[in-house]
Amino acid sequence: MRVIAGVALAAALSGTVYAAPPRAWSPETRLTLARCLIAEADGHTADYLPILGVLERRAELTGRTIGQQARAYCGVYRLRTRRARAILASTVTRPAHGQRALWDRALDTVTRYERGLVVDTCGAAHWGGRGDTPPPRWVRVDCGPTANHFYVEGRRQPATSTPRPADAPPVLSCSGADSCAGRAVGGAR
Repeated sequence: MRVIAGVALAAALSGTVYAAPPRAWSPETRLTLARCLIAEADGHTADYLPILGVLERRAELTGRTIGQQARAYCGVYRLRTRRARAILASTVTRPAHGQRALWDRALDTVTRYERGLVVDTCGAAHWGGRGDTPPPRWVRVDCGPTANHFYVEGRRQPATSTPRPADAPPVLSCSGADSCAGRAVGGAR
């Protein structure tokens, strides 16, 4: 499995997209991931694939399962707000009041991602809310019309810096209208 994930990570970093191998997750893992998507993306489905991609890449790097990584990385599993409690109390058959369509979209995305029918082409290593302040070594990447900001690790350049040399390694590149394998935002390239 590490070889497959390594190939997928290398492909993401190169901007090349390959079909993902199907995964075999338990119903509990699918529910854990859907809860994370609902809490972190707040209904913005454009965030779903980049979030799943970040969780999968981070799980591989840390030696965790994707479900364990979601529990460690997604705030809904650490916060004790009313909203977090409602999301955590929701199940596939009993979503939070008025949330059936949101749950169906999240679970459908998780299932399609698990089966390899959809892939994350963003290649981000982290995400954060619009109000979060990322560490200086994170470079924001454009993953499309997302509610969250997505990042790769690298060195930021001030907006007034000179252009990157032609022989500098590329950050990541987009490969289609719906994909954004790390198109740098702002002064970063």
